Amino acid sequence: MNQLSCLLSLTGLFVALSCHAQAPFTAAGIIDGYSVGIPHSVHPAAGGFVDGYSVGIPHSVHPTADTTLAAPHRSHRMVRTFGSSRPAFSLPRLHFPYRVSGAYEFGWLQPRFTENVSVVVSETSGDQAYAFEHPFQPTSRVWVGIETAKRAGLRARYWNLSTKAPTQVTFAVAGATPVSLTLEGGGGNLSRTAVANTGDAMTSKHRIRMRTIDFEGTQRLQFERTEMLASFGLRYARMEQRAHAVATDGGGALTELVCQDLGFDGFGPTLGFEVVRCLCGGPILGRLSFYASGRGSILFGKQEQQIVLVTAGGATLAEDQYEHDTLLPIAELTGGLQLAVRPFGPGLWTLRTGYHAESWFSAGGPVDTQSNIGLHGMLLSIEAAW
Repeated sequence: MNQLSCLLSLTGLFVALSCHAQAPFTAAGIIDGYSVGIPHSVHPAAGGFVDGYSVGIPHSVHPTADTTLAAPHRSHRMVRTFGSSRPAFSLPRLHFPYRVSGAYEFGWLQPRFTENVSVVVSETSGDQAYAFEHPFQPTSRVWVGIETAKRAGLRARYWNLSTKAPTQVTFAVAGATPVSLTLEGGGGNLSRTAVANTGDAMTSKHRIRMRTIDFEGTQRLQFERTEMLASFGLRYARMEQRAHAVATDGGGALTELVCQDLGFDGFGPTLGFEVVRCLCGGPILGRLSFYASGRGSILFGKQEQQIVLVTAGGATLAEDQYEHDTLLPIAELTGGLQLAVRPFGPGLWTLRTGYHAESWFSAGGPVDTQSNIGLHGMLLSIEAAW
């Protein structure tokens, strides 16, 4: 009897082991891609080893699973994208270690001065001062830059303006005489005046040339549909002006002349920012964006002034000079619309138009050394980036 019981027990054990060997592998969970936490064993259905925290098992769900295992671990780096799609103005993705960009900007600017006297006419009722009328003049700016994959870069910019006011001729007649122009300098300590008397004429002229060179580092940031660009570096600036008034008699002979040459040359830090905001979505309107930029510079350099006065038909000559170290702040603001397109290849082409205003504080004007110079007008630019 005891022998029969032992035989039956061994037979049952053998049957149980045989059933277990033929049944599917039982896991207490879902084998989901790169599963974890399962002891060493062979999964016949998965076709591979579930080896502790091993990697490389295809997705498979056990029919008797009752617990969810950890989500699969990705071996590649996830890249987050902002918004539903990349804005049209976004620079193309880098296929090389660096990105190169360049642009040309055409401006139509008008200079203004806080002290802009061209001639003073002494009338019976009082003195009447007239001003130089500078028209809008073309300007140009070019820049080139290089940028890394982390959107940090370097940029060089060059800008220049050269303009002159229309020549003014004023006649000294009865009831409107004399006609004169006074140039001042040296902090108000220098003053020279040319005079045209009755029957004479005074011819007044003024011209100005300005140019800047910037070398700066840049950092670009993007937040959904907004892109920002910050820059910091050094600026070199040079400004040259000449104003003169020539008095001649009825026959055209010189009677008196007064002339001023004024210049500034210096360099200093410059800080800039730019914000580009996509206006709306869509394949066409999504390419339009609003942009705004600003820049501030503080330049340290020398201001040089020379005043020459000729009287008595050229018989006498007086020359005054003033040179001193000075500080020149410059502020700039620009805003407008831009259109970004990718007509061919991975490059991005950007067209811009906007309004620009800037001020050179205490840079000097036609008749003194302390006037502010203002510039305002429209800009049109094209930029390409690869």
